[in-house]
Amino acid sequence: MLGAVFGLTSFAQCFGMDAFGSMLLSINPFYTFIMTMLPRILIGVVSGNLMIRFEKKKTNQTLGYTVTALTGVLTNTVFFVGLLLLLFGNTEYIQSFGENTIAILGVLVSTNAIVEIIVCTLVITALMKAIRVAVKRMSH
Repeated sequence: MLGAVFGLTSFAQCFGMDAFGSMLLSINPFYTFIMTMLPRILIGVVSGNLMIRFEKKKTNQTLGYTVTALTGVLTNTVFFVGLLLLLFGNTEYIQSFGENTIAILGVLVSTNAIVEIIVCTLVITALMKAIRVAVKRMSH
């Protein structure tokens, strides 16, 4: 559910707040919708299923939170960039970046992904630990 809200928020930004998203929207609104929605929905599906497995195996909670957060970030990045290349890779706009389009996207994505991985993994792990403590206190 939250993934869909995240996706809708990303799609809404394509209506003027995000220059890159606006350009993609002008090329193909349906593809832009798919590209903004699917990766965000998959974050919840993949992360939720992974966390369930960690809880069933009684794995260390911190490890479960950390791996799940990392997997969620990677799911979003891989699917977003993959769909960008699949759906828009042959468009004039993406091709206008030149012969090194893939290399340019690779540098941008890897730089952004590294920051996202570090920040999200640390923040999500800390938040989940705090939420777990709060839930335990409320249930007693």
